[in-house]
This record gives sequence, C-alpha cells and structure tokens, in this order.
Amino acid sequence: MEDLKNCAKLEYLDLGNNFFSGAVPDISSLSQLRYLHLNSGFSGNFPWKSLQNMTGLVRLSLGDNPFNFSPIPTEERFQLGLEASRSKSTLDLSSNLMTGKIPAEIGNLINLWQLELYNNSFTGKLPVGLGNLTKLEMFDASMNSLEGDLSELRFLSNLVSLQLSNNNLSGRVPAELGEFKKLVNLSLFSNRLTGPLPQKIGSWAQFNFIDVSENFLNGPIPPDMCKEGTLDMLLMLKNNLTGGISATYADCSSLTRFRVNQNLVSGTVPSGIWGLPNLNIIDIASNNIEERITSDI
Repeated sequence: MEDLKNCAKLEYLDLGNNFFSGAVPDISSLSQLRYLHLNSGFSGNFPWKSLQNMTGLVRLSLGDNPFNFSPIPTEERFQLGLEASRSKSTLDLSSNLMTGKIPAEIGNLINLWQLELYNNSFTGKLPVGLGNLTKLEMFDASMNSLEGDLSELRFLSNLVSLQLSNNNLSGRVPAELGEFKKLVNLSLFSNRLTGPLPQKIGSWAQFNFIDVSENFLNGPIPPDMCKEGTLDMLLMLKNNLTGGISATYADCSSLTRFRVNQNLVSGTVPSGIWGLPNLNIIDIASNNIEERITSDI
C-alpha cells in the first residue's frame, strides 16, 4: 500500500475487518479524507499527526487494533481533523489497548454525535469538557476502569444511548438525566453509584432498555420508566432500592424482562404484571415483597 499516499483526492478509506498486519500505511497526504476506517489488524504507533490536515474528517474509526498509543501521547494533544469538522462526526477508539485518562481535549470535538471508547483500560474521571459535546447522541465508555462522578453528563441532553457499565463510577445519577427526552438506552450496571434514581426518569423519554444493576442505589423505583409503552428490559437487580412496584408497570405491554431481585422492595406486585403478553423473565427474589399466589400468577 505504499502508493496509497498518492491518492490525494481520496475521501473514503475503509481497510477494516481484514487480515492486515503491521503499521498503518502513510496517509499524511490524504487531506481530503472524510471517512477513515482502520478497524482490526493494525499495530505499531498510530500516526496522529497525519490527521491534523484532514479538516473535512467526519468519521474516524480505529476499533480493535493493538496500537501503541497507551496512553494517548499528550504531546499530540489529541488534535484531530474532527476538531475542525462542521458536520456530525464520529470517533471510535473501542477495543484497543488504551490506558491512561480520556484526554480533556476530546471536549473540543463539539460536533461529535457518536463517541465509542468501550473495552479499553481508561482510568481517571470523565474529563472536564465532556459536557461541551452537546450534540452527542451515542456515548459508550463501558468496560474500562473509570472513576469519579457523572456530573459532566448533565449537559448532554441530546443523548439517545448512554453506556457506562463495568467501571468504578460513583456518586449520584444526575437529576438532569431524568429530563433527557431522547434517551432510549441507559446502561450503568456494575459501578458504585449511590443515592436514588431521578424520579422523573422516563417521564418524557421513550426508553427501550434500562440496566442499573449491581450498584448501591437506594430509594424508590421511579414510576414512569415505561410511561411511553416502549420499554423492553428493566434490570435493577443487586441494589438497595426500597418502596413498592408502581402499578404503572402493569400497563407496560412491551416489557420482556423485569428484574428487581436482591433489593429491599416491599409491598405486592401489581396484578397486571403477571399477565403482560411479552414478559419472559420476572425476577423479584430476595426482597421484602408479600405476595399471595393467585390465578393471575
């Protein structure tokens, strides 16, 4: 691929999911690139400086590569062509061997709508400046070693999917998440989150999937997470949730999985839940629920 550098007018380059090996070919002259996909197979040092002249770049996908950018070199200051982009842009650094902190400069990529950082070994807090990404719709930083609170998320009101599972995040779920109208998928399981969930969560959003299992959450189960009738899975097991199960869930005909086991939930299960047409898993074990076995069950 030595001649690739001569393709100065190239706009779309996808070398992903092949059996390439070794270093990334010389792409420094490809200043017209808008889409760069290098998923799977490459190794060595990634040429960050090659991207700085790609001012039209809207998608950079580097997932599933064992690059030697662990951590991302600070001397590069994470300067990308994406920073100059005025179009909706995507950055995928998932499933690499990345360590260290998520660079604060990522907050300069103000037109990002998709940010994929999952399955790495990032440490430290969610960076100050993440809240600048107000156009962000998809954010996945699950399966890392992130810590600290979620306060930077409170500005990301356009989120559709938020996935931060399998980290060491702590503190409360920001109340602002309860007012995000576009949020469909929320995955926060296996962290160290505390306090109650925002009681307004689901009041406007059309949720499909919620998993906040394996945290230290307390307080009542918010009543409106299936208000729009689109919720498929509600997984809240292994917390310290209290109070009863709202009767609103008896009308959640879309629900297939309902798991609140290993909490401190009390009262009875609304009878209509037992007759939900699509429900295939219900787990309420290890709570303080008082239930008589009736024909509904």
